Amino acid sequence: MLFVYYTVPNLDHLYIDFLGPCKIERIAMSTPEFGKLEVDHDKNMREKHSVNGSEDLFDQLPDHIFPLIISSLTLKEAAITSAISKRWWSLWPQIPAMNFERSLHGDKSGYKKWVNQVLNSQRGSTFTIDQFSIDFELDSSSADDIDRWLGFAFARRVRKLEFFLNETGTVGTRPLDYSKFYTFPEDLCQHLKTPAGLLSIKCLTSLSLRCVNVTGEIICHFLSCCPSLEQLVVDSSNLLVSIKVVGPSPLWLKHLDILRCPNFISVELCVPNLVHFGYEGREMKMRFGNTPFLSHVFISEWARQSRGSALFQLSGCFSHLETLELHFLLTNMVFPRKAELTNLKQLKVWSFHERDASLLGTLDSLMKGAPLLEKLTLQFATLPRDPRQKRKPAIVGGTHHYPSLKMVEMYGFTGGEGELELALFLFEKAIKLEKIVVDLYSPRCTLRLKRNMEVRFLMPNTRERIWELREKVPPGVEFIEIMPPGE
Repeated sequence: MLFVYYTVPNLDHLYIDFLGPCKIERIAMSTPEFGKLEVDHDKNMREKHSVNGSEDLFDQLPDHIFPLIISSLTLKEAAITSAISKRWWSLWPQIPAMNFERSLHGDKSGYKKWVNQVLNSQRGSTFTIDQFSIDFELDSSSADDIDRWLGFAFARRVRKLEFFLNETGTVGTRPLDYSKFYTFPEDLCQHLKTPAGLLSIKCLTSLSLRCVNVTGEIICHFLSCCPSLEQLVVDSSNLLVSIKVVGPSPLWLKHLDILRCPNFISVELCVPNLVHFGYEGREMKMRFGNTPFLSHVFISEWARQSRGSALFQLSGCFSHLETLELHFLLTNMVFPRKAELTNLKQLKVWSFHERDASLLGTLDSLMKGAPLLEKLTLQFATLPRDPRQKRKPAIVGGTHHYPSLKMVEMYGFTGGEGELELALFLFEKAIKLEKIVVDLYSPRCTLRLKRNMEVRFLMPNTRERIWELREKVPPGVEFIEIMPPGE
């Protein structure tokens, strides 16, 4: 039995006991107006016990109580509870969040059938929906269904729209075949430019598209015509080349992610309210104007010879940043000489580096400009070393310290000379260090490398290096070692 408790506005409490996926045992609630109410159902969910002398008090509740209850249920729970009464059945389409989770259906045909059945039950409803989310591995072969779902969401003036047409978290495990991706339909693009279409997207506050081929033209249309749009995420689109919206009025956008779009080359926006910016892809040009609230930046440039051009273009907002996440071939990185990261609290670096290469100089040049840095997270992705090149030790001068650094995490640690050198340097410079975590497994690498490949890539003396590191941990610093499962 599943017992669920909900906190609902204007209801003191709401309890629902689920006996199974399609059967409810009991519903109990308390309202200021009616007091306590409890409804029990037999196997056919028809038997109702009288409460306060009423044979059918449940159906006598005022209309506004039902939407309050419905709004607190998931899509699945709302469908189950719709069997309680005819009034409930007629009201459950008012559910504001329609999140079609992949976990509820394992096969493509079952998932599509489920979504279509729910949408068919909503025919005639004009209520605005807060969220519409599709999360399943679907491609262009399902275009007719996806077209219909998009049309439904816009017709209901959706506020938050999410289409994740790939397995959650697995973008990057294998080469993407963009030719098979679903493409945002041209006829829908044209409709959204009509008066009726403009009205349908007026309420949009968040748009997330993963593995959906969408052009810069339609993205710019959303940015220009959705005055409340705060979040935009485009992940894995082969058609997105550039985004440019220039006009007298700044955009309201606060969160922008452009990820794994292989042909993307430029973005130009006036976004004074921007708080988060994330980018993964080839080197590109960007222009955002003044961004006084930008506090979180994620940058990952694919090219092995990349020297961090995107980061240089954001150097004007360094003093605002609180979290900075970088994915680069770290030994090639060159940071601005005066990287004044005066508000930075957390630094995350996924370092591609050759085995035994020194990482110290590059990181130190960044960290010494961050006096408030409290947490450093490093994820190592070791590359084969060129035997023709000799290792160059880092040259780090000065007597500076990292006065606020309290925690260091090192994932994918192999015990290479550069990694060990960096750890010992941090022991010396982080005068307030409280904890260091050394993990031989890099979580990020699971998106690109099979686990057994990564384990085999460890250096033969990895464990010896960890023991050596443990012996040199300063007094009072907690040392946590995490080995791969099965080791």
